[in-house]
Amino acid sequence: MERSAEIVQTLLAQAQPFVHSFTKIDLTPVTSELGKVWLSSLHREQLCNDLYRPLGVRVDFLRRVRAPKPVVSPQPVNSNSGTGTQTITRDDLERLEAEYHGPTLPNARGDPGRLNERYWAAIFAQENKTIYEPFEDRIYVYQPLCGLFVPQHPENLREIIAARMYEIADARAPVFPAYQAIPRFITMQNLVGVIEALKGVSYQPHAFERRAGDPFFIHAQNCMLVWDGNQFREEKFSSDFRSRNQSPIPYDPKATDDQFRRAFFPEKFDPDDIDVIQKYSGQCLLGRN
Repeated sequence: MERSAEIVQTLLAQAQPFVHSFTKIDLTPVTSELGKVWLSSLHREQLCNDLYRPLGVRVDFLRRVRAPKPVVSPQPVNSNSGTGTQTITRDDLERLEAEYHGPTLPNARGDPGRLNERYWAAIFAQENKTIYEPFEDRIYVYQPLCGLFVPQHPENLREIIAARMYEIADARAPVFPAYQAIPRFITMQNLVGVIEALKGVSYQPHAFERRAGDPFFIHAQNCMLVWDGNQFREEKFSSDFRSRNQSPIPYDPKATDDQFRRAFFPEKFDPDDIDVIQKYSGQCLLGRN
């Protein structure tokens, strides 16, 4: 048992964040994998920013390595499954126009005088599952293909909002004349105002804190593994989990640990010691006893 404890202590002492394990010699396999796996632009940007230094290349080099976007069946507009980004319906658009008083605010003459930032923030929040965490001063948007809430870079968020504003204004201008003024209101200053308004619309302090009664889960590459008190059950990605971290390893229900045991435990190890070490290591990873 003492020998088992020593091995565990050695493994813990040598542990390091996964991203810190990369070196320049890993450039070829990393770029190979980046070219195979499609990631959202926000998720890819975060990954490239983490990897370019240890790999010894410019960040633009990694940004150019892209996989084609997969074809995904569209989610139902009124889906309550919590697993998809939704395109706003005409009914919802008209509801928001009434609730937030339209896309622009009038001047003294009653003409469009300035952009209504709160309205455009509400549209973004309607189409994207968005959380503003005030104690981090960070906006997160749910990415349905990977099941993660991803932190947003303001610069990229600004461009996404601007492009959507042009699209909606073009479609609604024949019905609602105020939209005709939107192109001249799409400025850097106004877009910053929309992002600030989005913080208020999606304000959720402590949104990612675990609470008593919340199910314990592991976010695998291809699913969620949820502990029901006796065993893990496989579930689909969902924004309900409020997950911000994901394992790159896919779950395979048919996989065995034979290779792991041969690699880490010589034959002289007592089977009971192996079970204890595996359970202890698992508890370290899970953070629960």
